[in-house]
Amino acid sequence: MANLMESVEQVLAGSEDLPVPSVRSALRRAAGLTQQQTGDTLGVGWLAVLRWENGKSEPRGARRKAYLNLLRGWSERYPEALTSSEQEED
Repeated sequence: MANLMESVEQVLAGSEDLPVPSVRSALRRAAGLTQQQTGDTLGVGWLAVLRWENGKSEPRGARRKAYLNLLRGWSERYPEALTSSEQEED
């Protein structure tokens, strides 16, 4: 759980580190988007988003920055997703 909270704090503090995969997924679901819609927004396929959300890979370069910006926006708009993600980890 400490790792999860550190991850969230890094995103909110402007760190270039991505939040843990479960937080990525929780934020997307809170925004009401599918992996396909998220991928379309970022110029990748749904499978790339799935891999980012399950920790199998991470975006690089400009996509990483865009994804991080998207996650930051969602974390501000849907703070309850951070709490629900934490409960899923327990």
